[in-house]
Amino acid sequence: MWTCRGPQPFARGAKEDPVLQRALVSVFLTPPTREILEERLRKRGTDAVGVIERRLSAAREEIAQWRQFDYLLLSGAMDEDLRRMLVIIEAEKLRVARAESPEF
Repeated sequence: MWTCRGPQPFARGAKEDPVLQRALVSVFLTPPTREILEERLRKRGTDAVGVIERRLSAAREEIAQWRQFDYLLLSGAMDEDLRRMLVIIEAEKLRVARAESPEF
């Protein structure tokens, strides 16, 4: 699975590609607290303790970048997260920067 550490690689590419620049929207999705993240990781039961500790350490560094994103989505229930993502998508479709000129 491919992951990106922050929006920087896309932002750099968007500077060179006007189509990408208009299309790029970044969302930082995170549990609201470190404790909830830890609880979720442990409940999965898929990672060793050391792996969980490394992921929690990495999360601390990643959360510091949240202001570099267009949106912050504090994760709760999966269905609510999906609903909120769909709201962001709909809002972005209505941005003037993405709109075609009205024909009058």
